[in-house]
Amino acid sequence: MFQVQSATSVARSPVSRWVLLLGLVALTACVLVVVHSGLIAADLPPETAHPTGFRPRVVAIQGAKLVTAPGQVIEGGTLVIRDGMIVAVGMDVAIPAGAELIPGAGLVVYPGFIDAAGEAKLKPTTPGPITGRAVHFDENLLAATRADNRRGMTPELQVGDYALRDAEYQAARRKAGITDVHLVNFAPIAGGQTALVSLSGLPARESVLWSGGMSSFQLGAPGRQGSADPTDHDDSHTTYPVTLMGATSHLRQALLDAAHYREH
Repeated sequence: MFQVQSATSVARSPVSRWVLLLGLVALTACVLVVVHSGLIAADLPPETAHPTGFRPRVVAIQGAKLVTAPGQVIEGGTLVIRDGMIVAVGMDVAIPAGAELIPGAGLVVYPGFIDAAGEAKLKPTTPGPITGRAVHFDENLLAATRADNRRGMTPELQVGDYALRDAEYQAARRKAGITDVHLVNFAPIAGGQTALVSLSGLPARESVLWSGGMSSFQLGAPGRQGSADPTDHDDSHTTYPVTLMGATSHLRQALLDAAHYREH
């Protein structure tokens, strides 16, 4: 991803909204297992496979200082983007007809970073897991957990639809050179579908670059309903699962149930 900044003031860049994909990933440490579905661009839903909103398909930045790699600088170069992808960079690049032209004099274009696992702050209205019917172990020690217990299970949750847009958070990341963030719901056990979001400050319909191709899983006892904190447990210590072994078994059973449902 390329980020465009003023040569004299990063904070007051007049074109900070032009945040474009390059593909340099900033690795972050997290206790997370991410499963990729193997989708390609043609397999993505229409809302992620093509541009949305009122924006040009082709954009060209002309006459800017292009930093393509450490120590590799093109003075007065041109960069062309088509449908959000960089298609040409150099000194003698032809500007396609109909492209939106951005004068680059005094600007610096350089690679940005992608935060590979940023924590998603979800809206208060985000739906939670189905906990199922209560089990009264105090009345029957041999009682079994209900089959409809899906505590800690929200694999269908689309993080991109429920994540809060924090302008202060986005501005701080942009100043650090991060132009996009891979939003993850760090909630045990199945947190839902992750999303790659641009920090451009544009509306959700234009800032969500990619969604629904990865699922996040975090083994651990889920916290109180609506809380992502694994130490914030329910009042009852018998609400299954409350241990790592129980969480592992709970996820395994959910996967077996899904396979059975698919086959039958």
